[in-house]
Amino acid sequence: MLNDMNGFDLVLVAALAVFLLWEAYGLIASRGKIQMKAQIYGRFVAMGIVLVLMGLAIFQRRNELNSVTLWVILGGVLVGCLLYILTPTGFGEKGLYFNGKLTPFEKFQYYCVERETEKGFALRLHTNKREFVLDFAQAQQPLVLAWMSKGKVVDFETHLAATRE
Repeated sequence: MLNDMNGFDLVLVAALAVFLLWEAYGLIASRGKIQMKAQIYGRFVAMGIVLVLMGLAIFQRRNELNSVTLWVILGGVLVGCLLYILTPTGFGEKGLYFNGKLTPFEKFQYYCVERETEKGFALRLHTNKREFVLDFAQAQQPLVLAWMSKGKVVDFETHLAATRE
């Protein structure tokens, strides 16, 4: 297999290995620790784009379909996408698990409730460096706000008033 790889293929396989290890770590790190799951709608759109790109890669390299390297790379991308989809996002005792990475409650400056509809709402969480947007069912809103209170995360108005003082 290594004999038919060029330098670019080796870099691609190495990057894919790092991606797979990262996704596997995220799945393992967050499993069983999430007590309130959130929804992230963009995940399936992103995976659809990846699948279209994979289809284009197969079409582009259709003369090389017997290449083991091509199938290793495509199989690795599929496994990585599956791990990404299976990695849960939500709140646990210590904070927010987002794509397998824990952000403790202490890091959040404030939250905002947005896009309220009959079906659900979006919760926007702010840190110094990052912003998270999570979707929840409308019935979960009191529970989510209780999690914010438990984690001592204030709403935007409270944060704004505290920064003005």
